[in-house]
Amino acid sequence: MKPKSLIPLAVIVAILLGLVAYKKTSQRPKSIIEQTRLVRLLPEGFSKADVARIELTSGDKADEKLVLAYDKDADKWRVATHFNAPAKKETVEKYLDDIAKMKGEPRTMGASETALADYNLTDAKAFHVAGFKKDGTDPIFNLLVGKSPGYKEVFVRKAGSNDVFVEETNLKQQAGIYDSTPPPAKSGEKPEEKPLPKPEAGTWLDKEIVKVDSEKLTKVALTLPDKSLVFERREKPKPPADPAASPPAEEKKDEPAASSEKEAVSVVEPTATTAAATPPGTPEKKEYEWVLASGGAGMKPKPNSIETYVKRFAPLNATDIVDPAKKAEWGLETPAFVCVLSVEGQPDIRIEGGRPNASDNGYVRIADAKEDIVYSMAKYSFEQLFPKGTDFFDLPTLSFDKKTIDAISISGAPGDIALAREGDTIKVVKPACDLKPITTAVDNVVNTLASLRPSDYAEGDPGLGEPARTITFTAAGQPHTIKLYSESKTIEGSYVRIDDKPEILVLGKADVGKVFPAPNDLFERKLFDFDADDIAEIAVKSPAQEFSVAREGEAWKVNASGASFDADKEVCDDLAEDLASAQGDRILFGQAELSAPAETTIRVKVKKGGEFTLSCAPEKEGKREVKASGKSLAFDISASVVDGLIPALDKVKKPEPPPAPAETTTPATEPASAPAAEAPATAPEAAAPPVEQAQPVEIAPASTGQPAPAIATPQPPAEPVVVQPSAPPAEPVQEAAPESK
Repeated sequence: MKPKSLIPLAVIVAILLGLVAYKKTSQRPKSIIEQTRLVRLLPEGFSKADVARIELTSGDKADEKLVLAYDKDADKWRVATHFNAPAKKETVEKYLDDIAKMKGEPRTMGASETALADYNLTDAKAFHVAGFKKDGTDPIFNLLVGKSPGYKEVFVRKAGSNDVFVEETNLKQQAGIYDSTPPPAKSGEKPEEKPLPKPEAGTWLDKEIVKVDSEKLTKVALTLPDKSLVFERREKPKPPADPAASPPAEEKKDEPAASSEKEAVSVVEPTATTAAATPPGTPEKKEYEWVLASGGAGMKPKPNSIETYVKRFAPLNATDIVDPAKKAEWGLETPAFVCVLSVEGQPDIRIEGGRPNASDNGYVRIADAKEDIVYSMAKYSFEQLFPKGTDFFDLPTLSFDKKTIDAISISGAPGDIALAREGDTIKVVKPACDLKPITTAVDNVVNTLASLRPSDYAEGDPGLGEPARTITFTAAGQPHTIKLYSESKTIEGSYVRIDDKPEILVLGKADVGKVFPAPNDLFERKLFDFDADDIAEIAVKSPAQEFSVAREGEAWKVNASGASFDADKEVCDDLAEDLASAQGDRILFGQAELSAPAETTIRVKVKKGGEFTLSCAPEKEGKREVKASGKSLAFDISASVVDGLIPALDKVKKPEPPPAPAETTTPATEPASAPAAEAPATAPEAAAPPVEQAQPVEIAPASTGQPAPAIATPQPPAEPVVVQPSAPPAEPVQEAAPESK
């Protein structure tokens, strides 16, 4: 093809390319909303600045709604339904930001009520999020949030509309509400749907008690129920100058001057590890350290223990906010715990604390704060604010080789105990009984004494009184004594004195239980020595009933009053398990028999031919004395436990199946038969025989003793008969159709 003939073709291609380019550049690109068909879920012109109240409701439980309200004067959000406590402003603001951005992808337009229920978007199932203006009654927005079909997906609709959208932002989860997974349903049954939990304030509360930079702290004064401590931040003392570090001036004068021509001068530049000399006139940076200013019972703090403690205020957080009107309940009317923080350039901060129960949460408030807020702190966190003695000091301890411990004697309620070594074993000498000892309980006494570690201490006398229990023992040939006093006022534990020394220490609750066991805890209290599968027969005799159950293969038979019945297998299996595992609550030391005649007896036969008996005395103050065969001592046991070992006979019998429904037979239909005349209510109905020609007649009420005839014989006209109200007049008998043959 000649070059001239290609020119028109090139022009045409250029024109087409120009048209395509023009079309592309002239068209406005679609927005993301247009491309994905997203729909704005909030009204046009919405501004989060207009929202002064947010109401969160699970389903139709309006009485459990959570309300967030904006306090314009304080410029903060509050949880109005939770003591008007302050909320985290950034959390609420982010929630509003996410609401403002919500755009949903249409899923079902005009969904039916059934479809809304499947989406969990009915009023009763959905999570409601509504925003209002200040003092407004009509919501600016009102969104219903349903179930989440997948990650970053949730069904949403607007109140008053049945259009369902899929949205990425899950306002329900952000409010701390999560869909619960129902347990698997039985075959053919619909899974049980659990209602949404109510929205909790904890998601929104501002739980920051105080926030102080440890570099700004100058002093911390702690007051606890049984001690006080004061820590101060002080400038480190400068070390004394070393005279040998620089030679005297006279010596320097006699030194010959170095020749700059013959000796090279070495210049050392400052590096990361070589500090440059301080320029003349520049003040040296001061260094500080934390010291124990007072308290501590003469003990020296552990290295860095105070520095670690003062960092706990940056920030100090709570777990919840509670009712400030219940200060007496929180132990804050006369607080026994006080922490005063001294901060550079501002007034002291006084934190008051209370803990009615040493095993539970603590409660604190900031005295003289603008708002009266009472914070709840978990047990661990409270003890970080008001620490134990071991957090700061190395307390006195005991340490022995446990093999050298011998002759342990414990006195005081609930009973005396004596342990003695026999070779490598510690045996229970007192109380004397033939019950099997619990070796772990005995070992706990020895092991804890060999390495005793008190948890706290007290200054002065916290009100010890007389010792409640005393333990004496010999270790490495030396006698030792530990006296146990009242419970600690600061932590879970009790005050102790070791070897009658003046220091008052606190032994933790767990160690108290190990060193000072009750005699009851040293022995096994199991009533019988057989397994449930070994039981062949159980016989029960009480004032109310007498029966026995016997195992027959995998089933049970019950015998009562000479008759035999099938027994309920589950009830009998449970009874066997309960008897095999039964144990006494308290060993009655020194009491070999019941103090009152037995009221109930349970006899158990085992497969190998043995027989066991449990005799039970009458109930007294919720307890029953029991005596088990083969045990030399009686026991106390809860009356309710004994009742469980004596089931009612009706409960033991296998329940009879309900009677089958009676069969109903439909009477055969006689062709073309005439209906019978209606008889009075008191007369039984009688079937009317077929009649060829019957005239309409009135039927008088029949006597109660004789049923009325179905069809009266035609008679000459008679006087009118008055029909009684109880029996309406009979309908005229219609002419019967000829009977087909």
